[in-house]
Amino acid sequence: MNEPLLTARDLHKSFGGVAAVKGADVEIRNGELMCIIGPNGAGKSTLLNLLCGVTQVDSGEILFEGQDIGRLPVHGFARAGIVRKFQTPAVFTSLSTRENLRIAGDAVGIFYADAEIDKMLERIALITEAHTRAGDLAHGKKQWLEMGLCLMTRPKLLLLDEPTAGMTDAETLATVILLKSLAADIATVVIEHDMSFVRELNVRTCVMHQGEIVRDSSFVDIEKDPFIQEIYLGTE
Repeated sequence: MNEPLLTARDLHKSFGGVAAVKGADVEIRNGELMCIIGPNGAGKSTLLNLLCGVTQVDSGEILFEGQDIGRLPVHGFARAGIVRKFQTPAVFTSLSTRENLRIAGDAVGIFYADAEIDKMLERIALITEAHTRAGDLAHGKKQWLEMGLCLMTRPKLLLLDEPTAGMTDAETLATVILLKSLAADIATVVIEHDMSFVRELNVRTCVMHQGEIVRDSSFVDIEKDPFIQEIYLGTE
């Protein structure tokens, strides 16, 4: 990992006079897996929205592969290779798991052979549900399917907002394995409240508080930081 894949400098976003993101600086490198944590209302989802163009910045700069994309419409971010998964799974409920994956590729002009779709089904642990209606999948498996939809578009940067919400412990652990397997070729940023999940990932972690990034370090250091314990993690 040499030059940053994405560099965001001094990002600001306010809604009705309320500053949701204040002066955020973010740097993400190719193949990097990182987490963003913080209390409810800290600005985490707004920051992710800025990084994928869903929300336009009030001020600041977003560079992706050296190009300024901060003022592009959301489809411009997507074409650059930035894909976002939201908190609530959004899948084609009347179609099978396999058909969902094929449509995701078709939507960006990528044709996948059956064997390639099988490989993705295995990667997201849904090979036995290949012909199951997506609407009939358990919530955790819908989360995996939507991650698969994102991956079928061959993103360079994957943004995940609470990907383990509603998952069982076993599903959460499988998601840890999945995300770590992506690190070789896809940069991934995860917002998450489940500290056991973040602890298992054990990667670089940014902490947001009142719209600002107040810490950016390893999770080991974050977890024992007295200030972070006070504002978010708590103490035993």
